Amino acid sequence: MAQIHQCAERLPRGRESLVGEDAYPSSGWARRVSIARALADMPALVPDVAIADVHEPAG
Repeated sequence: MAQIHQCAERLPRGRESLVGEDAYPSSGWARRVSIARALADMPALVPDVAIADVHEPAG
C-alpha cells in the first residue's frame, strides 16, 4: 500500500540507509514511511483521507 520498498531500494544503502545521513526524504516520502511503519506494527484499514496526499513516486 505505501510502496515503501521501492523508495528504500533507491537509497544509497537500501533499507539500511539512515534518514539525515544517507537520505533526506520529501514530505511525500516521509508520509509513506509513516504509513508503512503503522501497517507493519498493527495491520489496520487506512481511511482514504489519511493517504489522500500520497502519490505514486515520479520516475
